[in-house]
Amino acid sequence: MKSWVPDAITASRLIASVLLLAAGGLDIYFLVIYCYCGISDLADGYVARKYDLCTEFGSAFDSVTDLVLVLARLAVLIPAMPAEPWMIYFIIIIAFFRIVSFSIASLKFRRPVFLHTKLNKIAGACLRVSPVFMLFTDLGLVVAVVCTVSLAGALGELAINIKSEELNPGIRTFRDLQL
Repeated sequence: MKSWVPDAITASRLIASVLLLAAGGLDIYFLVIYCYCGISDLADGYVARKYDLCTEFGSAFDSVTDLVLVLARLAVLIPAMPAEPWMIYFIIIIAFFRIVSFSIASLKFRRPVFLHTKLNKIAGACLRVSPVFMLFTDLGLVVAVVCTVSLAGALGELAINIKSEELNPGIRTFRDLQL
């Protein structure tokens, strides 16, 4: 397996994430591209781990691409859904804690830091399936579940970044932290 394959998969997700911006809301175009993004997100990590092609660059590139996908998803779905103010506030609070956590870790460890904790992975899975559930389930319920899990992941990552004395990008939970 060529060493560039996982990064190429990630790059294709980055391009697809930008293409999401052309969607007119939660339509078939959005769902097809969004499903591709979800599959490619799973595939790049799987290929990198299976063939021992994991790199610091690849991990950071994957995280930045995930961020672009989240922002594209929000840019398309928020205007298209009948969001109540509490939903927008919840999303802003999560973004605030993510930015604070990223800033603290980046300053502390002198490089961009995105942790792939268990809670962040669960939050990512919830985010990944949320547009499908929005089609046939109460929007408030979907937003409440996704945002609650995402906030827990953001707060867990913030706690790890504050308490860590050295960078451990492979840390999975706060309990794994050697205090």
